[in-house]
Amino acid sequence: MSSNATPEPVQKTAKSGKRRWPKVLIAIAGLLVVLLAIATIVQERDTKPAKADIGEILELPGGDIQLREDGKGPPIVLLHGYSGSVHWWRRNVSALSRSHRVI
Repeated sequence: MSSNATPEPVQKTAKSGKRRWPKVLIAIAGLLVVLLAIATIVQERDTKPAKADIGEILELPGGDIQLREDGKGPPIVLLHGYSGSVHWWRRNVSALSRSHRVI
């Protein structure tokens, strides 16, 4: 039996996975924003004011810093990085303070 009927064209359907990716990425980004906001709020509550175990706290408009002064004589200023500690200079201060004012 021969048939001259032409087959119906196959309809192209958009892949649902391709449409979903932007929505998934937006949802993940939104979740990250919410989690970061919660972490910031919790961290602000846990942050305590600075206190000096040695030296003193110097209050400045840009933020408080810990200051320590030892010895007498010509001044020498020792600086450390943002996440450093005044204790890092312990050995240097003991040697330098014999002849200098170490700040």
